[in-house]
Amino acid sequence: VKRYGSVTVLDDVSLSVDNVGACTTGGVPPGLAAAYVVTLPASSAVGTAVAATVTALDALGQVATGYTGSANLASSDPLATFSSPVSFTAGVASPSITFFTMGTRTLTATDTVTPSIAGTGSTTVTPGAPAALAFSVQPSSAVAGVGIAPSVQVALVDAYGNPSPGAASVTLSLGTNPGGGTLSGTLTVAAVAGVATFPGLSIDKVGTGYTLAATATGLTGATSAAFNIPPAAPAALAFGQQPTNV
Repeated sequence: VKRYGSVTVLDDVSLSVDNVGACTTGGVPPGLAAAYVVTLPASSAVGTAVAATVTALDALGQVATGYTGSANLASSDPLATFSSPVSFTAGVASPSITFFTMGTRTLTATDTVTPSIAGTGSTTVTPGAPAALAFSVQPSSAVAGVGIAPSVQVALVDAYGNPSPGAASVTLSLGTNPGGGTLSGTLTVAAVAGVATFPGLSIDKVGTGYTLAATATGLTGATSAAFNIPPAAPAALAFGQQPTNV
């Protein structure tokens, strides 16, 4: 350093490096919460509680660890059950939610004080295991001895009535039998993709208010809607009473 009156001049300085090391920058401390990220499992079984995670992030996308607010929850599934509002600890809340409607469903979290702090997550709600049977195509009226059309179909459903693509052997029989008829056709069918189809069923006796009963091992059975078996069109003549000798 040299001084010339009131002027100070710095001499050139040269540096030599003996070792090369990694350069570490200082992190930016988390800021105020600016948004939520809602995380759900990719898929959720209907009627089964799943854990969700709601994370408060600052404007840089970092977890706002100083955030201890609360959020109101809402779902696109009108039947979903959950507790609301939820509280945050160090920027994170962990609510539990149970979905009851299949398909893509969402969970939305909104700050109770500042609605602009919000976020939405989604999951695909899948059916539960088969628990019962249900007629997906009801029997229709058909004349005596003629096949019922369209083919009767029985679906496997979960405990909440959602179609469940399981496998089971389904058996049909007459439930209400007002005409004392006999049910004919293939009466035991293996379900394919959760549906058992019964083509060509017929009943040989006229009657009003027949029903079919569906059963399968381990599943709750089902009874069809009532249907009728009217007489067939006249095809021949017959003596109702034979003549006697006089």
